[in-house]
Amino acid sequence: EDPTLNASGVLDFGNGVPSDNIAVMFAGTSGTMRYEVYRGTSGRQLIETSKVFPAKSWTRVTVTHTTAKQATIYWSGAAQTVVAYGGASLSADKKSATVQLPKEVTRKYNYIGKSNWASDALFKGKMTNLRIWNKAVTLAQITASTTLVPPAFSAAAGVDECSTGNGGCTHN
Repeated sequence: EDPTLNASGVLDFGNGVPSDNIAVMFAGTSGTMRYEVYRGTSGRQLIETSKVFPAKSWTRVTVTHTTAKQATIYWSGAAQTVVAYGGASLSADKKSATVQLPKEVTRKYNYIGKSNWASDALFKGKMTNLRIWNKAVTLAQITASTTLVPPAFSAAAGVDECSTGNGGCTHN
């Protein structure tokens, strides 16, 4: 609902601040979306969309990161134009970038709807069908595995709600 809350986290898996984090979040108060990878406590590389996230509309977010280190952010199946930071190398079409792979470590603090940084805002919006794949899949496979019709946003529909007022995400 509001991608302009200060660095609101969609998900952040890590071992603290910063420590081997893998995060999808909104960048500052800009409303753009970011995917970032920390290796240890430094060495952050990230991509960030050049457009503001479409607020108050159902948008399927997909982030892919291949073993060839190519990271892409999709909104409703469309690869977004991104900018790259921290040494990540932008592709010629600016739809992906070469981003370091996360270290294979156990992550103790795995959040949905918030980040490991206490100063970051909680996610304010609705989520459903969160999937994390442990293998490489194509965009066609991702699309085939998701509901093409947005779910109804109501407590009766079993939609997860996250807001700044409730301290995190709850499942109704």
